[in-house]
Amino acid sequence: MSYKYTKKHDSIKRPPTGTAHQVRVPLFLPVNQVRSSTGKNVKTENKDEWKYESQHGLVTVRHHRLTQAHRNIVEVILTHYKPAFIHSDGSWEFHFTLYDLQKNLKKTSKTNNHWVRTKLDELQGVQLVVEPTGGKPFKRITCSVLNDHSVTSSSTGRTGEHMHAVTFNRHYMRFFDVDTHLHTEKLTDDIIALHNATVQALVRYCLSHNALNMKLNQVLNNIGISEKFLPASTVTKTRKKVFEMKPQLEHFGIHIDDEKPHVVSYKKHSDVWFATPSDFNSRSIDGPDTGN
Repeated sequence: MSYKYTKKHDSIKRPPTGTAHQVRVPLFLPVNQVRSSTGKNVKTENKDEWKYESQHGLVTVRHHRLTQAHRNIVEVILTHYKPAFIHSDGSWEFHFTLYDLQKNLKKTSKTNNHWVRTKLDELQGVQLVVEPTGGKPFKRITCSVLNDHSVTSSSTGRTGEHMHAVTFNRHYMRFFDVDTHLHTEKLTDDIIALHNATVQALVRYCLSHNALNMKLNQVLNNIGISEKFLPASTVTKTRKKVFEMKPQLEHFGIHIDDEKPHVVSYKKHSDVWFATPSDFNSRSIDGPDTGN
């Protein structure tokens, strides 16, 4: 059973753009695309499984490696669209046109539907196993991001383009039952406008904290900019790009010292707020081990 989300349901708190561990553990790599084996920018030892670790936890990724391009899609959906249906299994369904999605992603072309569908396929086909350090606030979550996505029978009535339905996996939605909520929706468009995957990941990481005072190397390592995962030349180029974009980082209240060890400092942005899972959903939690 499911119910249609209507105006009378506005008292139900909508999901945030993410949670603390969705951002602090590198579920989404700090790149826009993962190159092929002939020109790869991400190291791998197994063609179908990868492990990424930060001081906050470990994520095992199977089938598809997700990037900031995928993260942008997720945040745009959760920021700009209300759920159309909330299903009894805990999955949430959203409707929008692919043109409007690409418009909110600030894509130059708004009609590259093949690119969008490919990214949605990967969000559906991926398997993530997230294990926080110390087993808190949850032991493990295993999930894909999406259950499915498809064209609906309804059109917009303006351009004739059919709506696209996207359903978030119930286990992915369980993050919001057990992990600290991160509300950055007022800054989503500004983050998308950065047009640099590493800086987007760095901003998201900093925004997940009330305050931060950490060496740049540690911050980069936590978001996945490490020689464990990337060639040394890529790490060097990435650090240089971060320094080039210091003025854009200041917009989010993020400061990087010019002198070594280049400490990153941040205090909570006025447009960011946090919430506990109980504020979002009163459903019972079956246990600390979530997923299959």
